[in-house]
Amino acid sequence: MIVDWKCMPFQDSGLLEWWNRMNVCYGDLSGLSRNAGLEKMKRNYRNISKEDIRNISEKYDADYAVLYHNTKIDLPVIYQDEHFKLVKIYR
Repeated sequence: MIVDWKCMPFQDSGLLEWWNRMNVCYGDLSGLSRNAGLEKMKRNYRNISKEDIRNISEKYDADYAVLYHNTKIDLPVIYQDEHFKLVKIYR
């Protein structure tokens, strides 16, 4: 797992790594309120590009991504339901 926005570490080094991963995956969240940050994260992740997914995949050695069901992306869908889909990342 690259990020989990509901569960964050409590040690300084872990928290810094968590914050860096959040910014890599969702865009710069610095200075935003909780609500503004959540809205930016949702918007950016709904519109994530294939290139961004590949870059994140290479950086963190990920083979799959969980995306919103309606995210338009040209990657093989492994599973989907009415909310999310699991896609295979080819590097």
